[in-house]
Amino acid sequence: MAASFDPDLHVLDHAIKRFHLGNGGDLLSSCFSDLRLLRYDDRLLVDEAEPLIEYMISTPMNARQRLVGAANDKFRDHINGLLQQNGALEMTKENGIFLGRK
Repeated sequence: MAASFDPDLHVLDHAIKRFHLGNGGDLLSSCFSDLRLLRYDDRLLVDEAEPLIEYMISTPMNARQRLVGAANDKFRDHINGLLQQNGALEMTKENGIFLGRK
């Protein structure tokens, strides 16, 4: 959603691309003989722009610097447009934990 507004707007740390539930098993398998992934299905329904924007500017990425003044107003309009078009926005949250034993 942030990238659809501004490709240079970053909310998530790039470390997520290096280690995640999809590749974590492969990365950890050389260290553990018994490795299991336990997933926790979760989602967040967003029906207001302001809490989402507040969350985004609270992250340690660059949203706090990029979403100021007129840019913040335009982003709020962008989010409100998505909400009007789609209703509540569903944010999936991929959560889980790897359990390993040597």
